[in-house]
Parts: sequence; structure tokens; C-alpha cells
Amino acid sequence: MQLNKKNKLLNQLYISKILGYKYHNDIDISSQNITFRLPNNIKEIDSIINNCSLCTFSNKSNNKLTNLIKINKDILFISTFNLDTNDELFNAMLKNVLNLSIDDVNLLSIIKCDVETQINCEAEINICKDYVNKQIELLKPKLIIMLGDSYNYLLNNNVNVNNIRGSMLKYKDINLLVMYHPEILRRNPSLKKDTLLDLQKIKLIMETF
Repeated sequence: MQLNKKNKLLNQLYISKILGYKYHNDIDISSQNITFRLPNNIKEIDSIINNCSLCTFSNKSNNKLTNLIKINKDILFISTFNLDTNDELFNAMLKNVLNLSIDDVNLLSIIKCDVETQINCEAEINICKDYVNKQIELLKPKLIIMLGDSYNYLLNNNVNVNNIRGSMLKYKDINLLVMYHPEILRRNPSLKKDTLLDLQKIKLIMETF
């Protein structure tokens, strides 16, 4: 059985246990598409994430990333790993160009454990991204901004971020824009000019809300 299929099966059983189920319908483990139903409630999803121990990252961090969601916010930023809410560069971009504060937007990380950036984390991402997809469904943002390589991880793509940065894309009929991650901007300050153009584009989109 493929690792991803095993993870999905374990995830279904684990979530059912947290929600109080003691018995389960038969599951066809030979199916190519094992799916599970997450609750239609953000707080219940947070509870599942806080108790999740399905991957190796859960043993490396006691902090789960569930406290950055506000209801009824139009803009959603997504990063692969935790985006520090005190990040001076990110907060400056919000304030100086978009006239927003960190409290005016939603932040989601694909990896739900607060761990340092690591390579070869596809197995962990395959478990966590189902949470993210459900969170997006419930939050109903008007614009999704994906930072760095989070676009490829969430949508199972393998594209060069440089080729799609600043392009207006779609995620299930929601406008989506890819931007450089603040960490990339710190390492390559010359990219700030491109990011300013992206932020100006976001500001124009905000005027249509």
C-alpha cells in the first residue's frame, strides 16, 4: 500500500476517534482515493489538529498552528511552514502598501506543527494539507495569497515559482496569487521590487471586494 494511502486511512480512523465514533463502516483499502470527512466547524478542526500525532513532526513540536484564524476576513495568506506574526518585513508590507494589520488577514501554514523548515517533508504535507483545504472551504476568502513554494505543495504542482509569481490564478473559483516568501526577500533584497508590484496588484483587487 502506498504511503499516502496509508496516511489517509490512518487519518480517517484518527479523526473519527477524536469525534467520538467507536464503530466504523467498512473501508476499502484497495481504493485509489481514500477520503475522510472533516467537520464543518473551524474550532472542531483546530481540536483535531491540536491532538494530531499522525506524522514525525508531531514528536518534534508541542505547538500546533491553530491560533491564526479570524472569522470573516477576505484575505488569506498561506505558507508551507509557520509564518511569524511578528515578522517585521511581512508586517511592513501589510501596513505600508495594503493599509492592513496582521489582525486584518488570515494566516495558514500547510504544516500544522511549529517546526523549523525542513526538506523532504512530502509525507507530512500530504497529511496536513487536507486540513488546509477544509479550512479554506470554511473561511471562504475572496483572495488567497500563497507564499513561496506553498503553491506547489498544496496543489500538487511542480512549477517554478518565478514563472507564476504575480499571476492571477484560481483555486476552486477563488482568486489566488503567488508571492515570494518574506524569507526569500531577506536573502534576495533585489526581489522586493517584484513584491511591491504584487502588493499593488493585491491592493487593486481589494478595491473590488
